[in-house]
Amino acid sequence: MRARLLGVAAAITVCAVASGCGDDSSGDQNSATSGSAVESVSVGVSIPLSGQVEALGVDAKRGIELAKETAERDVLPGTKLTVDIRDDAFEKQQTVVNFQRFLQEKHSAIVGPLGSLIANAALPLSQQGKIPAITMSAPDNGLTKIGDQVFASLPFMAESGPPALLGGLDKAGIAYQRPVFLTSQNYESGAIFIAALKKLLAEKGIQPAHSSTYTEEDKDFSAQIALVKNANPDAIFVSGGLPATGLLVKQLKAAGIDAAIIGDVGESTPPFVSSAGNAKEGVVALVYWDPTNPDGTAIGRKFVEDYRARYNAEPSQYSAIAFDSLLAVAHAVKQAKSSDPAAISKALTNLAPFEGVTGPELTFGKERTLTATAVPVVWKGDKLAVLGGAE
Repeated sequence: MRARLLGVAAAITVCAVASGCGDDSSGDQNSATSGSAVESVSVGVSIPLSGQVEALGVDAKRGIELAKETAERDVLPGTKLTVDIRDDAFEKQQTVVNFQRFLQEKHSAIVGPLGSLIANAALPLSQQGKIPAITMSAPDNGLTKIGDQVFASLPFMAESGPPALLGGLDKAGIAYQRPVFLTSQNYESGAIFIAALKKLLAEKGIQPAHSSTYTEEDKDFSAQIALVKNANPDAIFVSGGLPATGLLVKQLKAAGIDAAIIGDVGESTPPFVSSAGNAKEGVVALVYWDPTNPDGTAIGRKFVEDYRARYNAEPSQYSAIAFDSLLAVAHAVKQAKSSDPAAISKALTNLAPFEGVTGPELTFGKERTLTATAVPVVWKGDKLAVLGGAE
């Protein structure tokens, strides 16, 4: 989710509508009837469908496609939901271009972007244009502080993540009495996450054995590894972008360091797997949705079934949060009985709890962040398992 930014590339436009997306007449599609039903609503979606985090964008796109069908069938029957999906390649400039297009075409709402490293470049446009945007990013670096038009489909990672991680480590019997911290200088949300983790450990009387930083451009981590070895830790907490963090983990394992390696949401992603390879084994990470949870929501179970049947693959948290982001817009339209952006924004702010994939009673809570629960997981072979869960 936090790959280092690529150079500016040409936009790749992907459309998930039946009758031509990006049409100049799309503004006409946002009209509501005088009754309770809304005839049509259009939503712009900006996600990475190319570049280093393409796998996350493809997964998110699938979640959007399934959510569109669910919304039209179960939430807004009789309403035509147009979803205009555009590739941002995980680049700030292309994300801005996408948002400008969404504003020009007068969409009712925006979903995206995915990733806090690029979100702060485009979300101010949504605020200025007074069109609500639900970013699929952890808001720790101040995204929702941009203004009242900005919502996030993840909670604050630094609030929910550290307690969940330490609870999972305790349950699994993984020691962390001599922790080392390795943090990217480029990833502000990760630095905030690590700071919160250090504070929580301090409350337990645990102080760092060592702390180091690295950059997203680094490929050789021998200097950091030497310092880690000297500190002789029992646990290494890492937080940074990809592929750098994956390479760091790979080199830590290659150097013979056997301390537990603990990351955050980035270490649960396909790009991490690509850069870390087999070194991912035993690495602890966070997710905000567990597809193996038998007590998950009914809509979540159906989502997994539909995803597997249609795409012959397993869904991840990115398709889940994309699904819930679009579904939140649909519920806001239903609650507002309007496709007007101002009415949708007001409804999102006071959204009645709804059942989604990531939870049974989702709504936007603190600073307009979607309520969701952090789940600590660990890599076992090519799959993630709940940390401390039953074998």
